[in-house]
Order: sequence, then structure tokens, then C-alpha cells
Amino acid sequence: MEAREIKNQLKRHIITQLEPLINHNYWLLEVPYYTNIGDGLIWQGELDFLKTLPHKCKGMLSYNSGVPQNISQEDIILLQGGGNFGDIWPLPQDYRMRVTKMYPNNRIIIFPQTVWFENEDNLKECAKQYSNCADLTICARDKKSYDTLKHYFTNNILLMPDMAFCIDMSKWKSYTPTKEALFIRREDKELKMTDELALLGTSKEITITDWPTFTEQCWQKTWFRRTRKYLPVLYDWYAHYIFRPYLIDSGIKLISSYNKIFSTRLHAAILCILLNKAKELTWFDNSYGKNLDFYETWLKDCEGIKFVK
Repeated sequence: MEAREIKNQLKRHIITQLEPLINHNYWLLEVPYYTNIGDGLIWQGELDFLKTLPHKCKGMLSYNSGVPQNISQEDIILLQGGGNFGDIWPLPQDYRMRVTKMYPNNRIIIFPQTVWFENEDNLKECAKQYSNCADLTICARDKKSYDTLKHYFTNNILLMPDMAFCIDMSKWKSYTPTKEALFIRREDKELKMTDELALLGTSKEITITDWPTFTEQCWQKTWFRRTRKYLPVLYDWYAHYIFRPYLIDSGIKLISSYNKIFSTRLHAAILCILLNKAKELTWFDNSYGKNLDFYETWLKDCEGIKFVK
């Protein structure tokens, strides 16, 4: 199946499952005010999906902004999707725990997440607290996460692909490839170094980088930090209208500029599919199987992708 057909199929799958659940005004919480392009792509997909609904967004905040105190019981709470449901990334996990504790009677939907707990006691503690929620839906981003949630949690569990597949790509500038090969290699605790990755790292013909927004200096990042420190009233506005578009454009420009892509990052692979570059993609797993689980759940029939197990 070609990438164009795959991405349309996955987008329809998301709409079919989520549209009936979001039937009232809502809050979108835990949006990513940081430099990970992948999380920015998820955020953009969520926004493009929500724009198709007739309901009003009453607020949009990150975990840095705290939990709003003025959410009414009729409001739906939407929580950011991603790969941080578990005990590897404690800040977003703790934030979700706070939200569910403060608003146990609201309808709450956690957008598609990969689930990974290193400590089973932490998993059981999370399941216990979420069992107190009257109307909580957790969307699993892959089959393994879905099975874990179904085993431990009593809430409504859905299997759903990443929200980045809802991005309206027609709104974004495209770039012509001018370079040969790119290796997007994550440099955090999810990197799983293998012989294949080590060999790629020795090639002088391949550009090696993590998301450039982690390291490059630019006015968007500088002003974002200054806005948070000196003009907090503008912080949310700047994140929504300046910083998020900068992240999306940076990712598209990076992937589009190369003829061949190697990646250890999930959203570099997803962006290849959104840009119809699946045939140029070689994809490697992360430290705990997130990429492989997502590939086998949704993308193993996508023509051209080479996944290195």
C-alpha cells in the first residue's frame, strides 16, 4: 500500500473513533512547549482534527502552565498524545495524574500514547488512580500498549494511530531535496545503539543530527525563553502562533531536503510518510520497542519502508 493511501486510511481511523466522543466544548492540556519536533507534529495534528469539530476550545495549556482551576463539569478534557505515558518521562505523567485527580467526573480523553513503565508498581498506581475517573478514554498508539492498558486499566481503551496523521499538509511549504542522505539519530535515553547505527555513524557521506531544534540557535527559541521569563502573559500566545509553526516547518524542511532518510525517531518516519517519502526511509527501533510496535501495528504494509529490527 502506498504512503498516500496509508496516511488517509489512518486519518479516517482517528476521525471515526474520536469524533463521537468529543461532543462538547473542551480544554486541550499538556501541549508541548518544548523543542521536540515530533511532539509539535502531534500537537498540530490534534489542532487540525479539532478544527473540523463544531465545539469550542476553552483553553490550551502546557504542563508548565499548571492545571486550570475553572474547568466546568460539562467541559471535556483532552490530554496530549505522544510517547510519554509511563515512568520514563515523569513530568507529563505527573501532570496527567494531577489532572485526573482534580477532575475525576469530567469526560477525559488521552490522545494516542505509547505506554512503557519500567516499574510495574508505577503502572499499578497509575491504573488505580485512573479507575476513579468516571469517564476516561485512553488511546493506545500501538497494539502492545493497547494490550497493557486492557490488562491493567478498567477505563475505556481504544487502539489509534498517532495524531500527526491528521495534519493538513497542504498548509505547509514544501522543499526540494538538494542533499543525499540524512541520519536522524536521537541522543537521549531512548537511543538503542546497535552495530548498524554505529556503522552509519562512521559514514562521511551521511549527515547525522538529532532534531535541529534541540541545538540550533534562532530568534524563535531566544524569544520563546524571554517571553516565558519577562512577558508570561504572552507565553501561551507565542507558543501557539510562533513557536509551534517554527517546529513544524523545521521538521518539514529537514526531511524534505534529503533524498534518503535513516531514522531512530518515530516522527521522522511519520513525517516521511506525510511527505510521501516512505520509499526513501530506513527506520530503526528505540530502546524499548516503541518504533517497532508502531510499525507492526500500522505501517508494515506501507510500500517502501525498510525497518531494521
